Amino acid sequence: RPVVLVIEDLHWADPSTVDLVDYLARAQTTEKALLVCTYRSNDLLPGDPVRGMLAELERARRIHRVELARFTTDELTAFLTVTTGEPPSSETIDRCVELSDGNAFFIEELLAAGLLVDPAAALPPSLRDVVLARVELLGDDERDVLRAAAVAGRRVSHRLLAAVSELPGRLLSSTLRECVAQHMLEVDPADDTYVFRHALLREAVYQDLLPGERVGLH
Repeated sequence: RPVVLVIEDLHWADPSTVDLVDYLARAQTTEKALLVCTYRSNDLLPGDPVRGMLAELERARRIHRVELARFTTDELTAFLTVTTGEPPSSETIDRCVELSDGNAFFIEELLAAGLLVDPAAALPPSLRDVVLARVELLGDDERDVLRAAAVAGRRVSHRLLAAVSELPGRLLSSTLRECVAQHMLEVDPADDTYVFRHALLREAVYQDLLPGERVGLH
């Protein structure tokens, strides 16, 4: 009978696991085996060995890649209807789209915390910790820039960040480049602003500020 090997969260794999997956994916065999690997593409940073391995495996004809996109508005509406047992209001849908960016896990946590009903409610610790875990891996300069950007809002201009940041121009640019590379911020070419990848990240960073930091940045 066929053998199915499933490896979850390949983006966290150590070098030995990466070598094993690479070997199994390339091995020439008559065995009936299926290798299924899941990973978060946003967590594959430049230079990650998993990224290099996946790029090489793209050339193999027997490798099939399936991308699970975020919920569309219609899919999100259907998900909320099934989860809550009733059709959501247009306001609830809009706030859910803004905060979750179509991420099913975030949607469930937002529902459980009542954030879709009460905008003033604080993020639950479980969700805040998940979002901030990646922020804490950044350097001090990157975290400071994200905090300033969070006070400005979901979207911020380079001119405003330069005005409130204590970093010199060249260092500020390299710091922002790192924030973009780490998928914390995105650049909107329409108006050359920096935008938080999703509103939930901005909310988590803003709520993590100390009162004095928040007042000072404002």
